[in-house]
Amino acid sequence: MFTVHCLLFTVYCSLFTVHCLLFTVYCSLFTDHCLLITVYCLLFTVYCLLFTVHCSLKNPHLSIVRYC
Repeated sequence: MFTVHCLLFTVYCSLFTVHCLLFTVYCSLFTDHCLLITVYCLLFTVYCLLFTVHCSLKNPHLSIVRYC
């Protein structure tokens, strides 16, 4: 069950990170109020990476990190 949660969370993280990056680029082009959103995105991305590493250590046969 932990493996399924890991995979789902990793997919969610990837999608959210891409969304964040796109939103940050869009934001920086059109407004000046992006700092908070950018910081939030960066923190979430770091959290995602740490969780993904943690998952791959718990499930070495998956080797999720290899695909990131």
